[in-house]
Amino acid sequence: MGALGTPEPGPMPLVGERDACGVGFIADTKRRNNHDIVERALYALGCMEHRGGCGGDRVSGDGAGVMTAVPWKLFEEEGALAGKPAESMGVAMAFLPQDEAAAAEA
Repeated sequence: MGALGTPEPGPMPLVGERDACGVGFIADTKRRNNHDIVERALYALGCMEHRGGCGGDRVSGDGAGVMTAVPWKLFEEEGALAGKPAESMGVAMAFLPQDEAAAAEA
């Protein structure tokens, strides 16, 4: 760091920098859906300790994970689409507090 907290000129040092440090891809070259792909991706994620979903405090997560296709056929079979086209829908995941009152407030 230079004077007044400004970064030094030149390339940024990589030691200690771990934000979005890597991306891995596992796929079936014939475009088949297969649970084995998910199992392999989870195994690979677990092999990367600093991106394995554990924050620096060893209690919280850091956002690491696995991205998959949305299982629209499953949602349709379960009635979740309610007759609407998949193109008009979205899926979200929310992590709510475990305490019932705090979850209701969230």
